[in-house]
Amino acid sequence: MEIFGHPIDLPLDNQAVAIRVGEFMIEENLIRQDDLAQALDVQSQERQDADLPMGALLTRYTAMDADELETLLQHPELHKTFASTALAAGVLNRGQIEKCLRLKGVGEGLGHVAQRRYPAMRRQIEALMMNHPVLADLARRLDLISKPELARINGIKARQRALADILADIGLADKETQIRVLDRYRPEIIAEHVAAILFREALKQGARSIHLDQDDQGVELRLRTGSTYHRAYLDQPPGQALRTAQALMRWIKSLARLEGASGQLPGNGTFHLKIAPAPGQERRSIEGQLTFCPTRCGECMTLLLTQSSEYGMRLDELPYSPGVIAAFKKLLESGSGLIVVCGPAGSGRR
Repeated sequence: MEIFGHPIDLPLDNQAVAIRVGEFMIEENLIRQDDLAQALDVQSQERQDADLPMGALLTRYTAMDADELETLLQHPELHKTFASTALAAGVLNRGQIEKCLRLKGVGEGLGHVAQRRYPAMRRQIEALMMNHPVLADLARRLDLISKPELARINGIKARQRALADILADIGLADKETQIRVLDRYRPEIIAEHVAAILFREALKQGARSIHLDQDDQGVELRLRTGSTYHRAYLDQPPGQALRTAQALMRWIKSLARLEGASGQLPGNGTFHLKIAPAPGQERRSIEGQLTFCPTRCGECMTLLLTQSSEYGMRLDELPYSPGVIAAFKKLLESGSGLIVVCGPAGSGRR
């Protein structure tokens, strides 16, 4: 399921979802705040260690010791492909490899011959062996590490170790518990994610208002840019749709400090938040007015947006024809006069 091109039913291995599940587990006293912080610290350390050679990861994150690693590096299978690996990495050229082959004794590894023959390149050759692409798999086949240890090592190397897996691995919360909590709070997590998408899309498209209309099946979402509405529909199973809609309305009301406002009465307020248009970008300010009222099918809500003036639209960016823009420019060049912008509420005077 998507809205405005973004998936909304995110899995547990999504970082933001895993953090929210962790926070809900704290609320239910399943884990402590320190436990979640510890798991995040472990994840941060693992991502830093992803640049270490595979051999170093094997001794740091598995039961393998330095002697077992040295034995593993002597294994003939690693040396069978050493020539092609060294060539591909640019560590040795064909002539150097041919010399090593001529010097190689029976049962001796080609990598060790290369280290002996070219001592100035010992470190590069050793690093090549420590990062050999089949090193971890070979350790598993030789029963030097377990299957879970292999999965962990490969996850660290690929920087894909999910927070949920780390919480389970260090014994803080098993996956089954995390999945149960996710299922229990899924509407709230989806609602927060949908709200973030709405505001990011509003920034990206220069929207002047956001509209939410609830019915029995879900919520219709609309962004208004000029006279154009961009629509999306939050379509879920009936029970979940109602909970997600209610959670979405509550989250937006909380921006205006109206958490306790009843869905049975109309209300309004002002809000302010900062959000980045996309991950990694600088956060920008959005403020505006919020209006909500009950309907036969549920609550409806309108947010009139005002972006910070430093991000305002230029005249040429307004959704008008070239002739209208030219007329405005001519009027603006006049030394005197007044331009009146008028229209009914919601018509786009802002």
